[in-house]
Amino acid sequence: MLKYIYQTFKQMDKSRKRYLGFIIGILLLFAFILSSLFAYQFDNINRIHAENSREQMINIKKDFLEDTVNNVIRYIEDVRHTNEERFRGRIKRLIIFIEEHAGQYGIDHISDYLQNGGVNEDMVIIIKNSSGDAVYESPTAIEYRSADPNTDYFISETIEYDGHTIFMGALNSRI
Repeated sequence: MLKYIYQTFKQMDKSRKRYLGFIIGILLLFAFILSSLFAYQFDNINRIHAENSREQMINIKKDFLEDTVNNVIRYIEDVRHTNEERFRGRIKRLIIFIEEHAGQYGIDHISDYLQNGGVNEDMVIIIKNSSGDAVYESPTAIEYRSADPNTDYFISETIEYDGHTIFMGALNSRI
């Protein structure tokens, strides 16, 4: 086939060879322009894609961090709510226990019960006699003697029993 093209080219006169060269030159120039334009557009597309991908990755990371923080906050709020309910229930049960045993047992029996490690765990329990002296303080009460009952306690109850004052409370820091 190339041989046939070459023979045809040899048989052409000078003016046709010039036109053929001119047309081939224009086609090569046109091909060069198209390839340059294609390369330029390809680079633009890659740059735009890289920028969009980067922005999408940043947005995905932001959304992930936001969701993670919100989940942690929600978990902390759930744990706090659960602990608040637990302390409310414990104090309510202790009040019921003390009221049910009023008159049956003396303050020593109630004090012994409140000193039990499972009962006073993380709770402030203070028993004061009629003169205001502390007869018993739970380990948490000793640790947080400087706590302000108006601001530092989540919940607190005071009960009178057999001439003694029993204070029970849960600190905000223990919830």
